[in-house]
Amino acid sequence: MINKMMNKKLIVIVVLMFTIASIGIFIGRWKISNVCAEEGYEELKVFSEVLSLVRKNYVEDAKP
Repeated sequence: MINKMMNKKLIVIVVLMFTIASIGIFIGRWKISNVCAEEGYEELKVFSEVLSLVRKNYVEDAKP
């Protein structure tokens, strides 16, 4: 009797995990399909230029 209950619990847990994983994959694919890869490059270019200027003009070497 205890083994049957444990088997049922195990089956329920496995089914729930599979369902949650499937939903996560579905939502992830749906979100990724709506992303345009070309949108962020201009902002990334500006960020890298600003970071370069900050490092060049304002960052000092740390003293040991």
